[in-house]
Amino acid sequence: MILLTYFNQVQATISYTVTTSGNCFPITVTINISSDDPTVNFFRVNKDYLNGGWNYGHEVIVAGNPYSFVTNNNINAILGIQALSNFDISEELFENYTVSGNQYTLSTQTSLPYSVSVGQAFPIQLIASDANITSISWDFGNGQSQAGGTSVSPTFTQAGLYQVTCTIVSTECGTVVRNIEVYASNIQADFPETICVGAPFTAQITGANPSTTSYMVSTPNNAYFLNTPQIELTYWSNGQSSLEVYCYDANSNLVDY
Repeated sequence: MILLTYFNQVQATISYTVTTSGNCFPITVTINISSDDPTVNFFRVNKDYLNGGWNYGHEVIVAGNPYSFVTNNNINAILGIQALSNFDISEELFENYTVSGNQYTLSTQTSLPYSVSVGQAFPIQLIASDANITSISWDFGNGQSQAGGTSVSPTFTQAGLYQVTCTIVSTECGTVVRNIEVYASNIQADFPETICVGAPFTAQITGANPSTTSYMVSTPNNAYFLNTPQIELTYWSNGQSSLEVYCYDANSNLVDY
């Protein structure tokens, strides 16, 4: 007869703290880890376990050393930590953690790439979480500028690509610069005065860059590739719709939109 003796294994505990360098990006995040298991000599750390797992995207650090990384964005993720005793897993931990800093975003009413018709106002809004902003200034890239204001509506009188720059000064984060590019276009899509549900109609594209040889017209439901500046469409229900027009030259380079 063989006698087997069982011992209750004491569950070891991982402890950690997350500290940051402040509220201004780039933010340095430092994770200090410890274990009450004296045999632990390494920790495996994954700052975004949900997307990385233990197969990749993790770091192995010597016990007693902090794990640090730099982020330019807010974090809301799962922190995964394994305590290793000579690379055998002694314990593991998975917990949510967050890192947040001051955000400065230029928001528009359209999607990328940003475009507007020549002579039409293009609204832009600065959305900032920093409560310590002392000044805001705008440069619209067309020879015009504006001091102050979180909402602006520049107008471009000539076709072309413009860089809009917003400069924010904060007592906490210093000078922060945000840019977006806006393309002003002469493109127009001419429609019949009356469009009937279920009846085909033709839209004529005018004002495109002279080097245009082909077009892509995008509707909410389809994309059409054309060699001529007109397209036949049919709408099957009442409502409003939109067209996006992209113009390409003979070498398939985007030259207007």
